[in-house]
Amino acid sequence: MLIMTQDRISGLAAEKSPLKSFGPGNTQDDSNRNSWVSGDGNDSLTVNCLGQVNGLFLGRYRGDEVLLTFQGDEIFSNRTSTGSLAIGYYTTQNTTGTISGTIESVTTDFGGLDYFYSNGSLVTILLDSNFTTDYINVDDLITVSGASTSTFNCPHRVLQVQKDNSFTRLNSSRNSVFSQTQGATGNRIQVVSSEIGTDAISVGETVNFYSGISIPLITAAIVDEDDVNFTYTIQFSIGLNTLLGNNVSPFSLNEYVSFEDVSIVSGSTTTHNLGGTTYSSYYVNEISDDGISFSIFVKPDTFLASSLVNLSFGSNPKVNTGTTLIYNGGGFQHKLGLDLISESSSSSGLEEFTNNDVVELKSPVVSGFNSDEVKQFVFNSISQDKLVGAVVKDRNIFSVSLPFLVKDGGVQKSILFGSSDSILMRKYVLDNVDAATTEGGPGTAI
Repeated sequence: MLIMTQDRISGLAAEKSPLKSFGPGNTQDDSNRNSWVSGDGNDSLTVNCLGQVNGLFLGRYRGDEVLLTFQGDEIFSNRTSTGSLAIGYYTTQNTTGTISGTIESVTTDFGGLDYFYSNGSLVTILLDSNFTTDYINVDDLITVSGASTSTFNCPHRVLQVQKDNSFTRLNSSRNSVFSQTQGATGNRIQVVSSEIGTDAISVGETVNFYSGISIPLITAAIVDEDDVNFTYTIQFSIGLNTLLGNNVSPFSLNEYVSFEDVSIVSGSTTTHNLGGTTYSSYYVNEISDDGISFSIFVKPDTFLASSLVNLSFGSNPKVNTGTTLIYNGGGFQHKLGLDLISESSSSSGLEEFTNNDVVELKSPVVSGFNSDEVKQFVFNSISQDKLVGAVVKDRNIFSVSLPFLVKDGGVQKSILFGSSDSILMRKYVLDNVDAATTEGGPGTAI
């Protein structure tokens, strides 16, 4: 790869060692100091520019496939000493991140506010005094248990989060609306249930919940194949009692899920393991109207005609997704989701953040997790077919929904990044009307 720059390069990072040695140059320099060659079959090169740079010229580059992207500042390293990064609902009370609280109210009156869901009962859960909503965000998928109403013990989507006088609500556009109410106190979340009224859900009882969902699979079948791109379309079914509390699918189109105990086999030979230690994830490309079936694309390790293979379930086949990775800049503003906000202005005391900015998660180093397990924290890479937007909580905090129920040594776990832990986090630049460089158009990550 030949890269010529405007002589304002502050650093270069490469995944593979042959690229880590480089010499600075400028656009008038024809020497090979501006050339980088990788002997690896799959490599990446990151060029970090100073503020003086107003352009980067890529001269010649060769490869079977070359993917280019444009990204903003490194977010993780810019957090302040009071900032944090957590996986799951970190708490000192337990390692799984399970939180307990009391059902405080159940109402069909949404107060005239615009919520992502508008039907059913709005259920408010007041967290117990030793827990906090610091690591909870709207649009989180959670698993609830402990309610006397069995139909409430299922996956739910968080629609509102309260931290004392600060509130974030998920609206019908799936944007985040931040507001403050003077004098308000407490840590609360709100979800929606199809059960109507307090006769169905008991106010005052204690429930537990954690970040992410794990749903048993009932059936699976290959419903289509592409012998040009060597992919299958696989359809799975789940039980009615594993839908969200308001009887809609827990999955979203073009968002990612992962699997346990599911394989593609030909006779006694496994041609592709959808789970295992590779921590692969697959995006959802179709959801049935009733929500109980969904489909994914799979590019198997070994492609055979669908008539020669079958889906095989192990002893406990599951589909997992939704453990939250949540970032707090501690005063450093992430600058995500500002499309609807002009500088620092707000409307009627409300700030609406768009949840379409994409943040890449790369090169995690986490104590206690081995080289395979940290793959759970790698997401939104340039090679993915689809990219998933971050969800803004406020100007300092945002989250990314991982396609796993995060585990350490096979056991569900929540963590808070320590001083020796690290991860690279960069925002993709979004296309706009002026640039018009992507097929997706304005709002698409470049």
